[in-house]
Amino acid sequence: MASREKKYWWVNQNQTFRHEKKLKCLWAPYLNKLNRKEFYWETMDELNVNDIVFSYLRGKIVSYNLVKKTAYRSRRPKEFRNPNQPWKYDGRRVDAIYNMLDEPIEVGKFAKKLKPFLPEIYSPYNIKTLGGNEGYLYAIGPEVAEIFFQEIKNKTDLNLDENIAISEERDIDDNSTGGYKTAQTKVRVGHNKFVKRVKNIWRNKCCITGIKEQGLLTASHIKPWRYSDKKEKVDSNNGLLLSPSYNATFDKNYISFSDNGKLLISDKIKEYELKKIGININARIKGLNEKHKKYLTFHRDNLGHKYK
Repeated sequence: MASREKKYWWVNQNQTFRHEKKLKCLWAPYLNKLNRKEFYWETMDELNVNDIVFSYLRGKIVSYNLVKKTAYRSRRPKEFRNPNQPWKYDGRRVDAIYNMLDEPIEVGKFAKKLKPFLPEIYSPYNIKTLGGNEGYLYAIGPEVAEIFFQEIKNKTDLNLDENIAISEERDIDDNSTGGYKTAQTKVRVGHNKFVKRVKNIWRNKCCITGIKEQGLLTASHIKPWRYSDKKEKVDSNNGLLLSPSYNATFDKNYISFSDNGKLLISDKIKEYELKKIGININARIKGLNEKHKKYLTFHRDNLGHKYK
């Protein structure tokens, strides 16, 4: 059976974040007090294990959470049984690992970047008012998720991909240091396998410059680790061996590549800026195979940039 593509979600938690974080869950009722369904509660049934849910609280993304158990019937948690809430008591609960941000990202500061990728209806965010729309759980595309990830990376040295992968390996009930370290070890073993395979396929040379491996090259995922399933994470065809300048710009999505290896430039950076850091705008990768192409398509089409 083919693996399901990871999906991304936005949850508005102004009223319930503190309790849901403590309980390691999301919760939504089946019906409102008028016995009606709401689409942003129905979306709870669409969450799958290892989907990523971004918590929105008072104008900021404060955590990125990994789903560990799909929706199941659950009474409303006693922690937020406010009689004034317009909710019924029966609902759906989804268990999740919360990864808190040391420095939350303020959505209003980069809302313009989100605009092309938010739907006109059923959007979690109102670009005009710079605030969250009424409702609970909304689907978002990988383009929006990538904008969030890049904003998080701009504020911290946090290894997002490793943290996400560790959360994927962890049990929701294991809060021990040992559990974390075991998951971390599994992740690093998997990554080391990937690095070795990518170096072999590119014969220990940068796939663009031909520079030989001397501790300078990085095995970079084409379809980022955070979006890849278990097979894709260690697939050598999902990797390019890159020298520092090319790795940095590819990781930030400022460059990509066509199916025949031609370097493509993002609409978010100027050619002269790339030239200043040693990027040859006429560069080309030689040796791409058919399996590389599906990953390159994802990189070009899903990470919030347009290339030329």
